Amino acid sequence: MARHGGGRGWHVKVAGAALGVTVLAAGASLWTAQAGVLGGPTPRATASATPGSDIKPVDVTIVHASDKGEHGVNITIDDGPDPVWTPQVLELLREYGVKATFCMVGTQAQAHPDLVKQVVAAGHRLCDHTVSHDTTMDTKSEAYQKQQILDAERMITEASGGVRPMYYRAPGGAFTPYSRKLAASRGMRPLGWNVDTKDF
Repeated sequence: MARHGGGRGWHVKVAGAALGVTVLAAGASLWTAQAGVLGGPTPRATASATPGSDIKPVDVTIVHASDKGEHGVNITIDDGPDPVWTPQVLELLREYGVKATFCMVGTQAQAHPDLVKQVVAAGHRLCDHTVSHDTTMDTKSEAYQKQQILDAERMITEASGGVRPMYYRAPGGAFTPYSRKLAASRGMRPLGWNVDTKDF
C-alpha cells in the first residue's frame, strides 16, 4: 500500500475535506441513496426478523445516483464495519450533519455488532454487501449467490438489533440478474455508484 504524507490521520483529513466540499457543492441539501433527507426518519427495527414476515419487494434496477438530481449527493461507506475506521467516519458524518449508507460485510457486522448499532442509532442506512465480499460472485452459482446475500442480510439484521438492510451492493459491482432479483424480493434495492474514491 502506498504511503501518504500527514501520518496516520490522513484518511480523516481527506474525508473531512471531501465532506466539506460535498456540503458546499450540494448547498447543504444532502440526500442519501435511500431517498431520505438530512434529519429524516431513523431506521427502526422491524417487528420481526423472520424471513419474509414483513418484506415488501422493491425495484430490481440498480440505483446509481440520487433521486434529487444535481443537488443530491449519496455517500456510501463499504466493507465495514471496521473498529478503527467506522468510529472515525461516524464522527465526521456527525460533525458535518451528513447521513450515509453503510454497505456492510456480514462477517464484519457479526464481529462488531456494537458498531452496527452505532450506525443505526446515528440515523444512517444499512446495505447488504454479502458475507465475504467475493468480487467474483457474478461467476458463481445461484445457490452460492443466495447464500452470500441472505446470510449477510441475516447477520446484519441480527447485529443491528432488528434493522434490516435497505440495499444490496454486489462486491466490485458483480451483480447478476439473479442477485438483483433475489435482493429486490427481500426488500433490498440494488445499489451501484457513479463516483469511486479509489480509497481501498
